[in-house]
Amino acid sequence: MSQGTGSLYMSGSLFGSGGQSSGVTVFGLRDITEGSIEMQKIKKVQSFFRGWLCRRRWKQIVEQYIKSPHAESMRKRNR
Repeated sequence: MSQGTGSLYMSGSLFGSGGQSSGVTVFGLRDITEGSIEMQKIKKVQSFFRGWLCRRRWKQIVEQYIKSPHAESMRKRNR
């Protein structure tokens, strides 16, 4: 499996109903080959979310720094 796709594989039912059928469709990535269109779509979505999470985290880091005492003292010093 490629990077990060293993966590999407589910075995058994979603709610652990034992042998009963719960009507929940279980999917897995073992049926998807590496070069297939489905895998390309999955990788594109993963790439989008990775980028989005990185941008979101950096935005939080910058906002935290702007509110920090160090940034405040630098602003006062540079006036």
